[in-house]
Amino acid sequence: MKLRNKKQFIDQLNNIFEENMKNERITVPLMKTMESLIRTTYFSGEEYSEEFIRMHLLCHKESWKSRNISKLIT
Repeated sequence: MKLRNKKQFIDQLNNIFEENMKNERITVPLMKTMESLIRTTYFSGEEYSEEFIRMHLLCHKESWKSRNISKLIT
């Protein structure tokens, strides 16, 4: 897959995350999916840094002051 397509895919995940903020039925599984993708070498490289910074900020915003243990572990 081309770099541009991979970036678009990450952007789509981030957009879904942002649109469904505080909807745990969507964000928790999405965070688990993102974690699985990050653990692989599929998205390795600095060319994805902007997308992953956005992803990190969304995860932080979603889990800030949360009491949901599942969400915090993810």
